[in-house]
Amino acid sequence: MKADERLADATSEIQGSTLYGDIQDQARTKLDGSEGQIGIIEKQAQLRLNPDLSPELSKQYRKDIADYQKWETNIVDKVSSTMADLEPIKDLTATTIGIPGKQDFIGEGNEKFSNFAVAYALDGKQVPGVESTRGVEGDLIKFNINIDPKNETIKKFIESGALNVEDLKATEDGKYQLNWERNLNNWDGGLIADVPDSMDIQSALEEGGLIKDGVITQEFTTGIDYDIKPIKNTGYQRVTEKIFFDPKLITENPTVQAEFKKHAAGFLAPGSSLDEQMLGLRNNFNYSGSRQNWQDMTPEKQEEYIITELEEQAVEQAMQGGKDFKVQFDQKSGRYFTYGKTTERKISDSKTTDSKSSKADISYIEKINAIEIPFGDTPGPATESGERPRRPVDIVALLGNLNAERFYAQGKIYKNPDGVMAVDISKSTKGRTGGPKATLRADMTADQIRDILIEIETGQDAPEREQDPFMQYQTNKI
Repeated sequence: MKADERLADATSEIQGSTLYGDIQDQARTKLDGSEGQIGIIEKQAQLRLNPDLSPELSKQYRKDIADYQKWETNIVDKVSSTMADLEPIKDLTATTIGIPGKQDFIGEGNEKFSNFAVAYALDGKQVPGVESTRGVEGDLIKFNINIDPKNETIKKFIESGALNVEDLKATEDGKYQLNWERNLNNWDGGLIADVPDSMDIQSALEEGGLIKDGVITQEFTTGIDYDIKPIKNTGYQRVTEKIFFDPKLITENPTVQAEFKKHAAGFLAPGSSLDEQMLGLRNNFNYSGSRQNWQDMTPEKQEEYIITELEEQAVEQAMQGGKDFKVQFDQKSGRYFTYGKTTERKISDSKTTDSKSSKADISYIEKINAIEIPFGDTPGPATESGERPRRPVDIVALLGNLNAERFYAQGKIYKNPDGVMAVDISKSTKGRTGGPKATLRADMTADQIRDILIEIETGQDAPEREQDPFMQYQTNKI
């Protein structure tokens, strides 16, 4: 997000008093005393050396000494812990802050900005445009953060949304103020936290068989069509694969889904703090809701949110798979595709690429190759030769697609003697009502059906298709 990016950029602009000095000053005041009040050192001396000390004062002095020792132990321990936790700040840069596996400042909005300013102040540095005064009062550490809205760095904070001054009151000099306060008795010293690692989606997709070597596999594709264009004055055509795929197959892949579920379980594990979860949600899952909204969700809803986000990321990543993999959207079919291999083939000698009939035939061929050949869900039986079984053509749905191109059934759908669903079709065009007829069967490949349609349409044999085994397999999947 833009606001977090601005906080990240500011880490390179921080300039450099540590908290230890303030603690030492307060400790000295407690030990030496002030404003007419004797300190801890004098009280210890009185207990040892003054035999006339009253029981009441003796009791009070012992309590004061015990309170000081408790205060000293507590504050030194907490401050030391806080300073140790701030050690990663030295490694935070504009390119590492908020990155999965690195650190980020906890909180939201102005709270996050305050933690950002305080963290650097505790580390002895100053954010440009920010003046902070700190003090230690008993168990409280306080910071008054004065913000100059005219400072160029602060202007960028405001523009990015990292700092919201609308709810802050301006002082007489036009500056804004934030108050930061923590009680050492219930503060864990945290100002920054680890950002949870993002999921290795690429590995999950490879594990599920959808991606191999950065390219979509057969398991992710749903069919192949061809773009056919004549090469002028050559008698050849340029044929380019148009490989379709379905992003929804990710959600249906059990292996990938199991990996997503495992990652969500780790993210939501009881040992992870809410601060860490929020950093992970913001940086890894584009979460824009509040902490309270997240806490109000049931564990099941939280898991569902994370898995849905992972699915969207996986689709995006899969559609970017491979440096030459450029995804496009086919408006006619409403499907995603990428262009594959391009080959050239010779057009029949009876045609010339510049003739009207040739152009018409090529146009028809392109149109027919764009017809979707729907397949059913149940694979057919394996053949005796051991060929990989394919899903049968959905004859009913196919006829619906063919009617749009004026191919019509001649009679009803029937089962042939081999028990395969089939239908006889012909083409009705202007000036021709009879025309060639042919039979389409459910056990045909998409290319076989398209070749038959081309023969009916043009009255000539379909151009030879140059296919490799991968292409032949793809045409059987829709």
